[in-house]
Amino acid sequence: MPKIKTLKVREFRGIRDTSLELGGKSLLLLGENGTGKSSFIDALEFFYTGSVSHLEGAQGISTARHAPHIRANQDNVAVTVEFDQPHAEITRTLKDISNIPPELLDHYNLGASAKFILRRKNLLDFILSQPASRYEQLAAIVGVSELDSVERAF
Repeated sequence: MPKIKTLKVREFRGIRDTSLELGGKSLLLLGENGTGKSSFIDALEFFYTGSVSHLEGAQGISTARHAPHIRANQDNVAVTVEFDQPHAEITRTLKDISNIPPELLDHYNLGASAKFILRRKNLLDFILSQPASRYEQLAAIVGVSELDSVERAF
């Protein structure tokens, strides 16, 4: 399974230009409010999906308008992910994404379709919800909604 070796973020949300060396390992982001933790999460979501879900749908808010750093030219926005195996580097900009090697296509498509980002709001909604609604939320996160609908059909 491909793992992220390096995440490079340029002119995106609260990040001017920096990279995280993950080395294929897990990452824990810890810091004060306003230090860019969510910007890295948003960058990963943008890399895989081309948008940032919490920036879409609200009045006048969109990824195109609100993803670039406040002092950035939109043409400079880029999120680059370097994978370990197979070794490849893929860059997404606001306009497009670089060629995805065939051996990473399944991984990329899975990342684009799966709900892999769990935000603080999701956790608070889950904690404050009623038990029946908790099951529905958990099913959506874990991905059992489709299995549940098949079971009901039988």
